[in-house]
Amino acid sequence: MPRLFLLVLILLVVNDYSGNLSAQNLIGGPRILVVMAHPDDESTFSVTLYKIVKEQHGTVDLFVITNGEAGYKYATLAENYYGLELTNQKIGRSSLPHIRKQELKNAGKILGISNYYFLDQKDAHYSLNEREPLDTSWNVPIVKKHLNEVLEKNHYDFVFCLLPEPGTHGQHKAAALLTLNAVTSLMITNRRLYLEQKHVIRQTRF
Repeated sequence: MPRLFLLVLILLVVNDYSGNLSAQNLIGGPRILVVMAHPDDESTFSVTLYKIVKEQHGTVDLFVITNGEAGYKYATLAENYYGLELTNQKIGRSSLPHIRKQELKNAGKILGISNYYFLDQKDAHYSLNEREPLDTSWNVPIVKKHLNEVLEKNHYDFVFCLLPEPGTHGQHKAAALLTLNAVTSLMITNRRLYLEQKHVIRQTRF
């Protein structure tokens, strides 16, 4: 599904929901949980999340499974900014968790994010295999436990995740699979609409 079409679909669903909101939720707009593997995955949903918070008066929370420390390989541009040799594996893996969390919170101030749930699971390395994090890197029972608790406690109306296509980062796929499993395991009366966003990196021409 093209990225633009899916974004429009999400916005239409949220707009349709908010049109009937007064009869369903007297507190405010729709409540959204975004489940993602790494800090910065929220950027895929940034316009949607901003509109939900600023225009629909909704609430958006982020559930972040890893700290993204395997991103040290791609941190060249950040080295001068932070004054650290972040592309050095030892330095990058020790420094990036704090840096990426803070960058996420800085972005969250603009988007209007309400709550952050950091699971601090290991970001081992890039792979297309979703079984790698599920079988070796992540403490899956802990992730499931906390995700179920957050879903049960906060009564979200929508859950967003990245579309687990074959060519997608394995950790993105693993996060989506865990989320879908958690949503479908809820009691039928507590289930929320689950929406997936295709993660596309490309230049857009107008």
